[in-house]
Amino acid sequence: AGEQWEPVIVGASLFLLGSAATFSRFIPTIKARFDYGALIFILTFSLVSVSGYRVDELFTLANQRISTIIIGTSLCIIVSTTIRPVWAGQELYVLVTGNLDKLADSLEG
Repeated sequence: AGEQWEPVIVGASLFLLGSAATFSRFIPTIKARFDYGALIFILTFSLVSVSGYRVDELFTLANQRISTIIIGTSLCIIVSTTIRPVWAGQELYVLVTGNLDKLADSLEG
């Protein structure tokens, strides 16, 4: 398409496919099955399209994304273990035993 029309094509395709994927999430059957997949498609398509357009900054962008993922993961682990620990083992045990008791009561009836 040439240097003049490439930004127009990238912008139009981002707009059309992004809006189609966004509005497809409002359809109940798609929302029930593919809501997260549509969201990831929008984010991935946008990232790849813009990154492909700016090839000279691709490695810088990849390094920034990896560093933000590492920082986010580290913060989640630190907060989950020190500030607000999750006692999933005991909670899961109580939840499972409660559900099994309800199931046994309904089968007895």
